[in-house]
Amino acid sequence: MLTANGIQPANDTSGEEIVHSECMNPISQAHWHWSGRHIHVLGKERPDYELVKERNGPFAGKKVNRPVANYDQCHNLAKRYLADHLTKNGSEAMR
Repeated sequence: MLTANGIQPANDTSGEEIVHSECMNPISQAHWHWSGRHIHVLGKERPDYELVKERNGPFAGKKVNRPVANYDQCHNLAKRYLADHLTKNGSEAMR
């Protein structure tokens, strides 16, 4: 289940919170330490793929599947999150 900001928490026994986000490229990862919490942010568990033509390296000129973040889902989640928080704060900045 996704939280309001598009992050899906997962269980981890190391004391580190693992979260999956629509906005993170599936091959990227980040570690954050914030307010005494250790957070490991990853892309979607089941990523979307895009067929792209390699420009260099051993697969140059060939088409390969690359995992990608889902821009539309990320954009909608961010827009909803900002609208909810700006509305709660009484701001009319977002229209």
